[in-house]
Amino acid sequence: GTRQTARIFCQAMRHMIRQRRLGILTGLAVVLALPVYVFFVSAGTWTKWPATTRYYDDLAVAFRAGRLDLNIQPPAQLLALSDPYDPSRKSLPEVGTFVNDHWDLSFYNGKFYAYWGPVPALLLAALKFLTKAHIADDYLAFGFICGLLVLMALLILRMHRSFGGEVPAALVLLCVLVAAFAIPMLWMLNRARVYEAAISAGQFFLMGGLLFAYLALERQKTSTAVLLLAAICWSLAIGSRLTTILAVAALVMTTLFFALKKSPPATRVRDFIRSAVVLALPLAIGLSALGWYNWARFGS
Repeated sequence: GTRQTARIFCQAMRHMIRQRRLGILTGLAVVLALPVYVFFVSAGTWTKWPATTRYYDDLAVAFRAGRLDLNIQPPAQLLALSDPYDPSRKSLPEVGTFVNDHWDLSFYNGKFYAYWGPVPALLLAALKFLTKAHIADDYLAFGFICGLLVLMALLILRMHRSFGGEVPAALVLLCVLVAAFAIPMLWMLNRARVYEAAISAGQFFLMGGLLFAYLALERQKTSTAVLLLAAICWSLAIGSRLTTILAVAALVMTTLFFALKKSPPATRVRDFIRSAVVLALPLAIGLSALGWYNWARFGS
């Protein structure tokens, strides 16, 4: 018995050392990816990032001022047009110059609105309690993509742990590097504007929800608190990029399936209802908030 106990202890220690060493190597892989990200987002200059859009910063300033529009005053010639979206408007000198400077916005009842998901702007509005600096959309995209890489690396490590460390460490590191450099990560950084900021924010929160759902399900009893964090992340993903709603719906159904599958028969119905409510409530609140946001701006 003593010899067997010692052997089990030694095996556990070796496993713990391997896990810690793999965690360090994974962290190094993530850190080594960051200079590559900086190279792409700076167009190879490293220190001088190209000028880009600043729509989310403008929207954050509007939110802090209690407005939903971007507080852009259109020229009188534009307001006088029967169809302000008519491409011939550019032939008017005053309107043409204005449109070239303010492009790709929603124009309604004489006001300009950003049509991208508002969540990144809400985060920037909170950040502006600490700094008054203007933050361009490429910095937002860079931050969300770096965070996305960290979340994917953590998920890969948790999956490796779930397999009892049987997957070779080299394969785990290869997975992290593929996650770091696969399309479209570098492509989005190479032309980081408001689109890429919205897309990367949606993917960041989508992956965050997946990680929390995985952590909740890998426990012996599904953690409702961690499931709640997953649902909050998925709600923020939809609020950043509405098209993620299809992926969120698929992930919610998959999570509920595995939560139901692992519950003991005696409490299966009760556990399923609890998990469903925990997942549905933040999503319902988030979708209701988006509905109000559109109604307050466009009356629809």
